[in-house]
Amino acid sequence: MKGLYKDTPNTIREGDSMRYTAFFSAVILLVLLNSGCLGQSTPADASMTTSTAKPSTAATTQTTQAPPSTTYPPTTVSQATSTTSAAADAPTPAGEYSPVINSADYVADVTNPFFPLKPGTKYTFDGTDEGDAEHIEVTVTNETRIILGVRATQVRDIVYVKGKLEEATLDWYAQDRQGNVWYFGEDSKEYDKGKVVSTKGSWKAGVDGAEPGIIMEANPAIGDTYRQEYLRGEAEDMAKIVDTNGSATTEYGQHSGLVVTEEWTPLEPGVTARKYYARDIGVVLEEYVKGAQGRTELTSITIE
Repeated sequence: MKGLYKDTPNTIREGDSMRYTAFFSAVILLVLLNSGCLGQSTPADASMTTSTAKPSTAATTQTTQAPPSTTYPPTTVSQATSTTSAAADAPTPAGEYSPVINSADYVADVTNPFFPLKPGTKYTFDGTDEGDAEHIEVTVTNETRIILGVRATQVRDIVYVKGKLEEATLDWYAQDRQGNVWYFGEDSKEYDKGKVVSTKGSWKAGVDGAEPGIIMEANPAIGDTYRQEYLRGEAEDMAKIVDTNGSATTEYGQHSGLVVTEEWTPLEPGVTARKYYARDIGVVLEEYVKGAQGRTELTSITIE
């Protein structure tokens, strides 16, 4: 189609020359005969005007076509994979983020190779957080939770700092048919001396304006930036994929071909963490790269 538009102007110029020659010949003849029929040249003028208008209209149509959307996560679940590679570096403004969730678009199990959730699997992590020893136990339970009509897998996450319980969280994840893993909420409790002192950070999609986000894409691509969760002022974690062939060594082993993300939240400006996801395992390492100090790595995987 581009070649057709390029050729059209040349064709018009040749037609114009012929019409102008005919026009002036007619004028001379009419003057000599004093016939008063000069109006007969009008159809030629009209024909010229009509033919030149067509390429102008076609050019306008071509140049005013809207570019494809680059917003991610998508506003409809079916767009999840098609828009992934075009994700914008900046997230959608908070007020405009509203993914459409259709329960029919989700499957029963979370099988994304970089975030598999097999019930009964327990992951153990050890490391430090701001110099204090940290021990984390993450267990994929057999329990599920219905959120926005979607059956989500429940994951229990328990954090100990210096040997004492500091936080216990229930997280809910579900996978869509394209393979993207969505985060539907968390029930988080912070402890001090064995007692709950805060539930800050808790949220559930569909409640008080909370929206689900992406925790792992079906087809991760470097540069993709997306919301992992959203509840204004409570849960605003973001992630950006910075590598799809990373490597890391942990107590559990040596890992390659890793998906690496940088993660942050505007609720804690200046703090950035980096997570490493291994195929058929999930997270194997998390470390702060800006604004804080800490590193936790995978030490064991057991099946309960």
